Amino acid sequence: MQISDALLEVPREIDPQVDSVSLDAEREELSVAQRRAWIEQLIADHHQSLYRFCYRLTGNVNMAEDVLQQAYLIAFQRIGQVKDPAKARSWLFTVVRTTFLKEVRKKREWVFTDVEVEDNRVPDRPRRLEVDSQRLQVALDALPETFRVTVVMHYQQQMSYREIAEQLEIPLGTVMSRLSRGKRMLKSKLLVTQKQFDSEE
Repeated sequence: MQISDALLEVPREIDPQVDSVSLDAEREELSVAQRRAWIEQLIADHHQSLYRFCYRLTGNVNMAEDVLQQAYLIAFQRIGQVKDPAKARSWLFTVVRTTFLKEVRKKREWVFTDVEVEDNRVPDRPRRLEVDSQRLQVALDALPETFRVTVVMHYQQQMSYREIAEQLEIPLGTVMSRLSRGKRMLKSKLLVTQKQFDSEE
């Protein structure tokens, strides 16, 4: 995926004269060409996963593309922050998630009310749900962003509780609490959407 020159304007604090890639504390500045090459390689390697992640968060193709493009621009500008290339993928997902959350707060129509799920709406016995991608996305869209992000990170990105805690900078117990509550809320939403889809058939 190519990034246009117009988007790759060098921030003032970055020296365009650096002529070799270096990620240590003394030489963390990268030239335009170096940052372009590295970020385009990262995007080429992880774009599909990043897009799926972003789509699950936004629930909308156009919004996902907009958020992703903005995240790629931010990643290009800040790629020098990555000290360990092995952590570049995780860092890129963090940029996408952070960009999404900032965009959510800008757009009122994206903000969801945090409503408690009543216990009597969640069946005591597990019920097997035949869930397709469309129904899952409808249910995810109905979750408050705090729980949606945590659920997507754990179940789609296969991140551990500890990894989520580190990326979101929250206690491990908070991650477990959000996932537990998020699963209950998602299950409740899936039951509702299944009834809606069934009634339309």
